[in-house]
Amino acid sequence: MDKLFAAISLFVASLLFPQTPIRTQHRSVLLDCGRKYYTRDWILDLLEEMEDCHANELVLHFSDDMGLRLESKTYPWLAGSDNAWSLDPSVPDPDPGKVLTQEDILVIGRAASDRGIELIPSFDSPGHMRYILERYREQTGQDIAMSFAPSCLVITNCPLPDGGIRPAVCPDRQPAV
Repeated sequence: MDKLFAAISLFVASLLFPQTPIRTQHRSVLLDCGRKYYTRDWILDLLEEMEDCHANELVLHFSDDMGLRLESKTYPWLAGSDNAWSLDPSVPDPDPGKVLTQEDILVIGRAASDRGIELIPSFDSPGHMRYILERYREQTGQDIAMSFAPSCLVITNCPLPDGGIRPAVCPDRQPAV
């Protein structure tokens, strides 16, 4: 299945990035690592294909409702997946809990730089954060999700260490409550 997916991805990339470079500033590929785990070697192979096709940006999207696929040494409980590949829990994650390590990202970053490809990290916020918000609530006991949209982070209020909430202050608006 992985080889079929890789073949389809490379076929689509060949259509999007022909061998004759087009004069555009951004020739990007977005890889959604939040939903599906990709190995370091798979991403390194993708970088080679991108170089051949004159692509110059790789957006690695690390988070989604299903997981955060990036190692955190500060908050190790935050990284992983919830064993669902989609919001439908009956669709299992083929690589539960697997994440890219910080070392993986350094290797990928060096390889991208060597090929003239900018590596751009991407994280969902304030929405599509169900996995992160559930792990945060489990660890701290604090619910920082919007009451009407439980997979969205409340970005207008800031949690305080004592468990309280400090209203965000915007210069042109009244503080949020």
